[in-house]
Amino acid sequence: MAQAFNEDKIEKIEKVVLDKPAGLVDSTTAQLQAESRVKFDEALAKANPANIKAEAPQVANPPVDTVQKPSLLDIAGKTNADQLITPPTPSQVLDRAELTRGKFTNAIDLIKQNLSAPVEIAPAARASMTASLQHADRYLNQATKQVTGVESKSAIDTSERPPLLRFLSFLTEGERRLDTLIDNVQSINKSKTGMTPGDLIGVQIRLGFVQTELEFFTNVLSKSLDATKTIMNVQI
Repeated sequence: MAQAFNEDKIEKIEKVVLDKPAGLVDSTTAQLQAESRVKFDEALAKANPANIKAEAPQVANPPVDTVQKPSLLDIAGKTNADQLITPPTPSQVLDRAELTRGKFTNAIDLIKQNLSAPVEIAPAARASMTASLQHADRYLNQATKQVTGVESKSAIDTSERPPLLRFLSFLTEGERRLDTLIDNVQSINKSKTGMTPGDLIGVQIRLGFVQTELEFFTNVLSKSLDATKTIMNVQI
């Protein structure tokens, strides 16, 4: 029986010996961990921005654009500067004057068509139109002085007449002065001296201001006349 016990004991020992020793398991695990750490350190080193920056020059001849391209703001600024520096020709100034004359004509015709009608213009609208004509008068005087050297008297009518009659008086006088300015520009252009670039620019700009003020005046007057007609229709 003792012999049978020893055989069983030996058999159990043999089964234990067949498994991997604990030291071998620990050694294998340590080796795998070491390999994994090495791979992790290599990946971390590659992901380091300092190393990436250092390796960048190794790229074979990367294309480099050494020409600095202008921005949209630079292009727009240069375009506007060229437009401001380049003076208009006398023909362009005369074209602007003709457009301005058309604005005078439109406003005069609108007033004449409604002179016989009972027109009531609100105080605020009347003040706006008066201010617009005053601005146009000042710009036209400045343009005339730049061409002839002589400053014209103001054409603003300050009498107590009805607003439409006062407006018509200024517009008629302004159109006359504009015709005189056009004649002077044509005469100077035909002479040997001509107009200086500064004078051409100044007259062109001021005529543009006159044109803008007349457009505003005509729009406000037209709305006031429409409002009066609406009120008259309601009363009827």
